[in-house]
Amino acid sequence: MLLVGLGLAMAPVGGTPSEVRRVGAGSYALVRAPGAQGPPPPVRLGPGLAAPLPTSRFWSSLVTGERPRPHHPHPLSVHPSPRGLRVRAPGDAIAVGPLGFGAGLDEERGEDLTLTSAAVTGPLEARLLGHGDWTVRVGLRGQGGGLEVSYGHGLPWVHALVDGGARVTFPEPPRLWSGGPDQPALGLTVHGRPYGLFGPTGSRWEGLDGLVWTNRPPAGARHFTAALLPAATPEALALFARHAHVHVVGSRVSWSYDPATSRCPTTFELETRALEGTETDTLLALYPHQWSRSDAALLPGLEYASVRGPLRLVRGKAVRTAPVYPGLLPALPPGGEVDPARRRALLQDELARAKSPPLDAYREAKLLGRLAVQVPLAEEEGPDAARALVAAIERRLERRFTALDGRGHLKADDRLEYEPTWGALLVRPAAFGSDTALADHHFHAGYVLRAAAEVARLDPGWLADERWGGVVRLLARDVASPDRQDPLFPFLRCFDPYAGHSWASGLVDAVDGPNQESSSEALNCWSALVLLGQATGDRPLRDLGAWLYATELSAVEEYWFDVERRTFPAGYAHPVVSMVWGSKSVLETWFSTEPEYLYGINWLPLTAASLYLGRHPAVAARSYEALRARRPDGWRHWPDLVAMYRALSDPEDAARQLEALGPDAPPEEGNSRLILERWVGALRALGQVDRSVTADCPLFAVFVKDGVRTHVAWRMPNEPPFTATFSNGVKVRCDAVGLTAR
Repeated sequence: MLLVGLGLAMAPVGGTPSEVRRVGAGSYALVRAPGAQGPPPPVRLGPGLAAPLPTSRFWSSLVTGERPRPHHPHPLSVHPSPRGLRVRAPGDAIAVGPLGFGAGLDEERGEDLTLTSAAVTGPLEARLLGHGDWTVRVGLRGQGGGLEVSYGHGLPWVHALVDGGARVTFPEPPRLWSGGPDQPALGLTVHGRPYGLFGPTGSRWEGLDGLVWTNRPPAGARHFTAALLPAATPEALALFARHAHVHVVGSRVSWSYDPATSRCPTTFELETRALEGTETDTLLALYPHQWSRSDAALLPGLEYASVRGPLRLVRGKAVRTAPVYPGLLPALPPGGEVDPARRRALLQDELARAKSPPLDAYREAKLLGRLAVQVPLAEEEGPDAARALVAAIERRLERRFTALDGRGHLKADDRLEYEPTWGALLVRPAAFGSDTALADHHFHAGYVLRAAAEVARLDPGWLADERWGGVVRLLARDVASPDRQDPLFPFLRCFDPYAGHSWASGLVDAVDGPNQESSSEALNCWSALVLLGQATGDRPLRDLGAWLYATELSAVEEYWFDVERRTFPAGYAHPVVSMVWGSKSVLETWFSTEPEYLYGINWLPLTAASLYLGRHPAVAARSYEALRARRPDGWRHWPDLVAMYRALSDPEDAARQLEALGPDAPPEEGNSRLILERWVGALRALGQVDRSVTADCPLFAVFVKDGVRTHVAWRMPNEPPFTATFSNGVKVRCDAVGLTAR
């Protein structure tokens, strides 16, 4: 039997057909490695739902944990609980502490209201009924009936279909300021927050003088809506009443990459169903990374507070944004490196490192990434040096891309393994929950895909389908399949398109929702897709990478670095956060509280695709000075990364730090002396990143020093000569393969 996905035919080989599947020259296991762990199966699935299932979603705890945890889609926090759907609007209650800020919903208390069915007695059980790209449908059933609820990112609504009428319970007496028993639409305030409750036309309310309000609908009507209002005013209530019965039943994102403008036009479209009246539009709240990059008509004065900054309302069913794709490079131009003899010696050290035994999923990936970014530096040494490094990368990749040993037996480790209950590709040995929690897949894959991109540049035949290209594409599909009908992998596993960024946690089981600390490793993955797509001529893969890179960058600048100073709440004393959760942002990591790690986790790996960190030199300087204030006695960890980050705002100071390090200081695990010296030397020669200028090709960068710009473009070997046109009118003719600067 053949499994076909995106043109790849995969047939059983070796051992038994139930154990291994071939992909070109490679193969992956269909059975779990002896003694290895895997993820628990999904739970609480409605009819017709099966693998491949999305992971890393705000609602993922619904199908992963022992019980559903609170969800934080903003501007609401909601919790499918045995009592019903608990709802809170936490945006006006953001708590600020010394190491972070947050606002969400406790698992047992703190809700503004709870929505359930008047027909139900006893506890409710939650179940996933369906989902869109950023919305979800949940069933809550108990004895006597239940309800179906829909909610999602940017929705101030909870839409419901309810058996026997809606019952709304409050923890304290609400203040009713509009409506009464005979009026389906009510305006009320609880915990100081304004809400609208909207029953069907002809419905009546009972119990408005108590804590339990019941909406009695006319025969045959089941629809009901609760909404967070932007203000406790009749005008706000009337606006929401107009759209209340236009239920959101689906959501879909589409994208493209336009080299001519260096932007990534994106459309967020809602599927709606009008259950009353003639209105078909709804109201949708945009995050800062969206409304600042959209021409949508914002409704004046109507917004919500959140842990992601102000969310602003628009009317309609579709919103278009256009994040800027800032360009990236495989390598930086030369600038003040070590002498050729020392470079040869350092490259020999890297070749020796490449012969080490296989490592776990993360450390092996970092080693491959480290080797890959030095290939362009080896090319400057000569073709033999570059070929030797590429061959070393190929050997390591081929070893891991093969599930059988030399005798045709299934390997116990150092292999890929397909996990069918979720639709995931696991790497053995796993690392940091990549198997049990499906965590960090894009972090790990990014380094590997970057290595494959370097191989594609210098040995394109290695990426042929009949050789190793099929396995490489499987890795890309595992983390970011663009196909909603992919038979093996879920759509955009790690990426949350409306939130604008990835989540590292796969099987979410936390009160605060999903999380991600190393935004830089996420961007490293998307840059690898750009490079791999460009090197192989795979335009859809390149464009997918450009969109993911541009979108995640827009979110990273807002929510990790707050470059416009409009996201972090007053009282938060730091210029950055290390980790973003669904309901909070913190200056913490999973592994240490050391200052260099708290900042540097969102820098590494520093490569020529990391120039985005210098798009705002004043922000880079601000972050560096804040870190230095915490280490007045000097750096204790990652001094190489600190010097490289410093070069983005003050290359001369970075050069002094590099000199003070001495030639033998060990670099961070994914870094090398050659990478360090190239980075600092190049920025010292070229100056700072100039974000004001873009180009009509994907591989470019612009620098400015003392008012003089340097425009850089890169031509892949599979591309014909071309002229890169920059947005300021400068043209750079790229006749030679590789880097051209003007």
